[in-house]
Amino acid sequence: MRSGGLLPGSGQARGSAGLDNTAARPACVAAVAGASVDQHRVLAELDTQIEETFQQHRLATIITSMPGFGHLLAAELLAATNGDVTNFGSPDRLGAWVRNPNHGFCR
Repeated sequence: MRSGGLLPGSGQARGSAGLDNTAARPACVAAVAGASVDQHRVLAELDTQIEETFQQHRLATIITSMPGFGHLLAAELLAATNGDVTNFGSPDRLGAWVRNPNHGFCR
């Protein structure tokens, strides 16, 4: 017996073990969709927590006033520098870090 394909004469799908898995598909799809919705909800909650925490930092207004800096990139910057942007040593090094898409903790 081949795996996959249709059960002979039934028009129903057959799984790799040769068993009819048509009835299980809606439940599997629902489970995957539910997990995806849960992940999006958790990520949205984390994003809110990061933003709320970042807004409490004394440099929040200054950092987000720079073009391209939202709360996530700004929070990454603070985490990467331990709150001291002089750790980069020069404006050029800071600029290189910002332009590098592989630099961050949140990517």
